[in-house]
Amino acid sequence: MRITFEVSGGIGYFPNRAAPHTIDVDQLIPIERDAVLRLVRVAGVFEHPPAAAVPGSADQRVYRITVADEGRKHTIDVADPVTEPSLRDLIATLRSLTARRRP
Repeated sequence: MRITFEVSGGIGYFPNRAAPHTIDVDQLIPIERDAVLRLVRVAGVFEHPPAAAVPGSADQRVYRITVADEGRKHTIDVADPVTEPSLRDLIATLRSLTARRRP
């Protein structure tokens, strides 16, 4: 499974510094891999409505999550405030994983 995670908008957003991050879930240590797989499943990413224009202002942070697994690929956009606990947990985990991988 590969996950591409991108954050846009929000105060202090600089488009040239907001490159998407790709996580190869199979390369994570087992405890992280299992947590991400569980969160993707619990959040129902593949059942979630596809990415669409997210209403709001330029100051609203939007998270784009693309999950590719076994020939399936699905992208969702989630805007702050994230009200679904399972999506909040997935976003927090992805933010943590991508923050550790920045140069």
